[in-house]
Amino acid sequence: MKQLLTTLIAIVVAIGASAQAPEQMSYQAVIRDATNALVISQVIGTRISILQGSSGGPSVYTETHSPTSNVNGLVTLEVGMGTPVIGIFSAIDWSNGPYFIMTESDPSGGTTYTISATSQLLSVPYALHAKTADSVIGGVSESDPVYGSSIASGITSVDTAYWNSLTVGAQLDSTDIANLGFVAGAILTEVDGSTTNEIQVLTISNDTIFLSNGGYVQLPLLNMLSDLDDDTKIQVEKNPDDDIIRFDMGGVEYFTLDSGRVQVFNTGNSVFMGAGSGDNDDYTDNLNTAFGDSTLVENTIGNLNTAIGFGALLANTTGTHNTAGGAYALSANTTGVTNTAFGQLALGSNTTGVGNHAFGYGTLSANTSGFRNIAIGSSTLWANTIGTGNIGIGYSVMNHGLDANYNTAVGFEAMHFNDHGSSNTGIGMKALNLNEDGSFNTAVGESASLSNVLGNYNTALGTLALFNNANGSNNTAVGYYSNFTSTGSAFTNSAAVGYLSAITADNQVRLGNSSITSIGGFAAWSNLSDGRFKNNVQENVVGLDFIMQLRPVTYELDVDKLNSFLNVPDSLVDRDATEAKSAEIQTGFIAQEVQETAKALGFDFSGVDSPENANDHYSLRYAEFVVPLVKAVQDQQALIEEQKATAIRQQEMIEMLIKEMEALKIKVEKLED
Repeated sequence: MKQLLTTLIAIVVAIGASAQAPEQMSYQAVIRDATNALVISQVIGTRISILQGSSGGPSVYTETHSPTSNVNGLVTLEVGMGTPVIGIFSAIDWSNGPYFIMTESDPSGGTTYTISATSQLLSVPYALHAKTADSVIGGVSESDPVYGSSIASGITSVDTAYWNSLTVGAQLDSTDIANLGFVAGAILTEVDGSTTNEIQVLTISNDTIFLSNGGYVQLPLLNMLSDLDDDTKIQVEKNPDDDIIRFDMGGVEYFTLDSGRVQVFNTGNSVFMGAGSGDNDDYTDNLNTAFGDSTLVENTIGNLNTAIGFGALLANTTGTHNTAGGAYALSANTTGVTNTAFGQLALGSNTTGVGNHAFGYGTLSANTSGFRNIAIGSSTLWANTIGTGNIGIGYSVMNHGLDANYNTAVGFEAMHFNDHGSSNTGIGMKALNLNEDGSFNTAVGESASLSNVLGNYNTALGTLALFNNANGSNNTAVGYYSNFTSTGSAFTNSAAVGYLSAITADNQVRLGNSSITSIGGFAAWSNLSDGRFKNNVQENVVGLDFIMQLRPVTYELDVDKLNSFLNVPDSLVDRDATEAKSAEIQTGFIAQEVQETAKALGFDFSGVDSPENANDHYSLRYAEFVVPLVKAVQDQQALIEEQKATAIRQQEMIEMLIKEMEALKIKVEKLED
C-alpha cells in the first residue's frame, strides 16, 4: 500500500498592505509511515512544487522545507517562504491556471522523498490573483479609507504569528479571539460617512458571499474529502434519480444508503458495525452479524454468529452458531459453539463451552468449558465454571456453583450456595438455598430444605418442609412446615407427613400433628410378618403376668407443653384445636410404666419407643400389645383347662366317696338289724 500524506487544512493567503509584504500560503499535513502510523516529533524533509496545467504538468516553482511534526504527526509550513529551487514564488501568474501543488516528504529528515501527493489548488490562486483585479463583481470602492480608525489597524506581526500556529479544528475561546487581534463585538458606527464601503452586511448562499450594497463574490467549492490514490469515494446518485449514496473504499463498493436502508457488500454476507468489529474476519461466506465496538474482533472463520453490544463475542475465532447480546456477552468465547447469551457479562468467561444459554446480567459469567447449561435471571449460575447440564431460573439461582452438574433450580435464590452438589432439584424461593455439597435432593416449595448443606437423597414437598435439616440424609417431608424441628438437623431415614409433623429421631415416620383427631382408611394397617425373614424365633413372650400388672388410665394431653418440647412456633399453633385437644379425655398407658413393668418381668417388650436423644420423647406402639394380650389369654386358658381337669378329678373322687359312703351305710344298717 502506498504511503500517504493527508492534507488537513486549506491554504491561506497573506497579502500585505504594501507591495513589500511577502506572499505566502499556509500548508498543514499529517505524516504517516508505510504502516499508516503517525510520524511524531521528527524533522521531516519536505519539497513543495507548484505545477501548471495538470497534476503532471511542469513545475513553475519548487522550494524545500525542514519542519518538525508535532505529537499528532502534523507539520506546518509556509509555501513561498522555503528555500527556492526552481522559479520565484511572487512571479507566478495565478491567472494562467489551473495550478496543482505537489508535496514530497522524507520522514527521516533528508532529501530522499518517499512520500508524495498531488492535489489541485482551488481557492488560493484566485485569492493571490485578486491583488491584480480591478474590481469585484457588482463594484465596491473605498474612496475615504478609515483604516487608521478600524480594528485592522491594531493587528500586529505577533497576531499573525499566532494565527499561523493554531491547530486545525481547535475550538476558539475568548482568550484565543483576543490573541488573534480581534475585539468582541462588531463595528456598528459609521466613521467616514459612507454606507457603501467598509460597513456591510454579509450573507452566504452555497458558493457566493453577498454584500448588502448589492455586490457579491463567488467562491470556488472546496473539496473537503481527500483521496490521494483515487480509490476511495462517496457517490451521490451514480445514475440520474437512483437516490443512492454509495461508499467505495479501495476501489470496492462496501455499502450504500438506499431509502433509509443501509446495505453492506463484500463482507462474505456478514455485517459489522462498530470500532474494531469483525477486524479479523476473512470475509468468506461466514454469515456473521456484529453491532457495537469490539464485537467479533478476533473472528476469522467462525460463522453464523450474532453479536450485539460492546465486546460481545470479542475473542471468538472459529466458534459457530453463537448469539450474544449485551456488553461483554460471550466476550471470551473462542471455539465454543451453539451458545446463547443475552445480558451484560452473560457467559462472559466462556471459552470452549458448548450449548449454553444465558439470559440476564451476569448469568453464567464465570463459565469456561461447562456445557448445556441454561441460566435465566440476573446472576444465575454466576460462578459456574465447568459444571454441566444445570438449569437455573430466577434471581441469583445457583449463584455459587463451581463444578456442580445436572441440577435444576427455579425461584429466587434457589440453591444459591450450591458449590459441588449434583443432581438436585430445588423449586421455590430459596429452596435448597444453603446446599453446598449435598446431592440427589428434591425440594419443592418456598424455603423447602433451605438449611440442607451436606445431606443427600432428601425429599421435601411443601413450604418450609425439611426446613432445618442440614446434614441428614434419606429423609422425606410432605406438607407445610413438615419435619421442621430445629433439633432434626441430622436425622436419617425419617419421614414426616402433614402440617407441622415433626421427626425427633432417626428411622421414624410421623403422620400429622397434635391437632389430628383421626387416622384411618378402608384397609387395616399391615406389618411385615413373613416367617421366611425371621430368625431366632422364641416363645418367651410374657403374657398374663405382664398384662395383669399394666395400669390402664384416662388422661388429658398437655398440648402446649408438647408443642414447646417440639419447638413449634407459637405463630403456627392453632389455638382452638389445641384447646379442644387438651380437653379431650383419652385412654391408654404411661409409656414409662409399661417399660418398667416389662423390665421387672425380664420381658423385652417392643411396644415401647424410648427416646433416642434429649429432644426425643416416649411413644407406645399399641398394636404391639396384641401379642402379650394373646399370650395372656393363652396363659389364662391354660389355667382354665388345668382347673377343669382338677374339677373332673375332684368330681370323680366325690363320686367314689359317695359310693363308699353308701356301702358303709348299708353295712351299718345290717349291723343295726
